[in-house]
Formats: sequence, structure tokens, C-alpha cells
Amino acid sequence: MNDKERAKSEWWNMIQKSWTWNRLTQEEQDRFCKQFVFVNPKGTYRQRWEVLEIFYKGFLTALDYKPVGWRETDRNTPNF
Repeated sequence: MNDKERAKSEWWNMIQKSWTWNRLTQEEQDRFCKQFVFVNPKGTYRQRWEVLEIFYKGFLTALDYKPVGWRETDRNTPNF
């Protein structure tokens, strides 16, 4: 597998460790996964990564994502 072909799998590994992913419900995670399998961006590694970022940000926007305090249950837990 060459560098650009790894973009999707490396991006996916990163997202699953993100705080936004951990704030999704199981149903939302499942819905994202069902859509994600059909996303196969073309281009360089960076271009593919950027397409995946846009896809995920669009998904979060549809869930009314806010960069600060989104679905925060403990105000002392940092968002990063």
C-alpha cells in the first residue's frame, strides 16, 4: 500500500481517538460508518485527508456541533 492509499485508514484511526467521536451516540457512530465506507477520495495523501476532514465536519455540523462545550457533561473535562 503506498502513502496516499494509507490516508483513509490513518485518518480513520485518528478519528476514533478524537473527543468528538467519543461524544457521538452509538447510533450516530453507526450512521457515520455506513456512510464512510462509500467515501473514497482521490488525489494525494493530503488531498484525500482534506476530503475526509470535510466529510466528518459536515457530519458533525448536521449534529449541531459546537467547538466549545459540545455535549460536555463535565465542565472540568477539557475539549482537545
